[in-house]
Amino acid sequence: MPKTGRPRSAAPKAVTAFRLPPELLARIDAYAERLRQEAPWADATRADAVRALLTAALDAAGMPRRAKPKGPA
Repeated sequence: MPKTGRPRSAAPKAVTAFRLPPELLARIDAYAERLRQEAPWADATRADAVRALLTAALDAAGMPRRAKPKGPA
């Protein structure tokens, strides 16, 4: 039987949970919808939108992409 879901990536990922106000969540969902409209084959999720937004914000703040994690916060 074929496996379903997203393929595993080479790098392990940490699961992170946090609370967001409804207004911010609505903005993230709207951004995810925009990503789906721009690239329908990608089927962007809320998590994809959060990753894209965080990456763009950190890039804009001048944070290096390959910084080594210091461990759990």
